[in-house]
Amino acid sequence: SEPNGLWNIVHSGEKVEILKKKLIQAWASLSEEEIPANVASTVRRFKAVVKAKEGY
Repeated sequence: SEPNGLWNIVHSGEKVEILKKKLIQAWASLSEEEIPANVASTVRRFKAVVKAKEGY
């Protein structure tokens, strides 16, 4: 399943640099079998939210 904790972090309004660190930590904790699909969908949503929040 997708790491829903990441999605909650993105919506919490924390600074982008903190988010990046947490994303890296969360992805590092996934097994190699889980990474491809999880990262692909999470990265798309993360980028969309960051773009909306940060204005770029």
